[in-house]
Amino acid sequence: MGKIPSVEEIKNYLEAVENASRENHVIRGSSIEEIAMKRKLTLPLMSACEQTNADPEKIWKLCKKFAQFSHAPIKLNEYERMTSFAQEECIVDTVLKTLETYHPSEQHTSADFGFDIIGYYYCIALISQSDYRIEDCKNRLHEICRFYIQNPSNSIDVLKRNMSVLKNKRPYLREYEEYLELENSSEED
Repeated sequence: MGKIPSVEEIKNYLEAVENASRENHVIRGSSIEEIAMKRKLTLPLMSACEQTNADPEKIWKLCKKFAQFSHAPIKLNEYERMTSFAQEECIVDTVLKTLETYHPSEQHTSADFGFDIIGYYYCIALISQSDYRIEDCKNRLHEICRFYIQNPSNSIDVLKRNMSVLKNKRPYLREYEEYLELENSSEED
């Protein structure tokens, strides 16, 4: 599988990439590992991995999976990419820990390159499909919904799509979809 980078190695890599970009090196294609190292969510996930004593190989595999995606999930088969990860207890623990503090800023826009919107919504898809720590997953989803309601400048559509697409598989997500619809419509009035 290859070497799993430590948090320190990721930080060093990001610093080296930043320095290289300042020196105008030749641009070349990146490997999945390099893309994963550059993704804004990788460092928080790998840091949370250390805090939850999760298997770093499994978390690194998740980070590399995120590196393969070019947009947040849209269709059911894209959401289902997270199904197998959602069954891994250490991955769910790590994602829940990460999502405690990793979220868009109150002023987040789609042009904000300091936030990994793709990985973020795949993490939401992951906990939406987990049977492990389901009450904790539901609570985190509720907190995420509240954040979006309290910060209307954020686009709520991708979050609503998560609930809409997955509600047939996970009926409790209807409650969150209705909450987002109701609160969002009352904000518009």
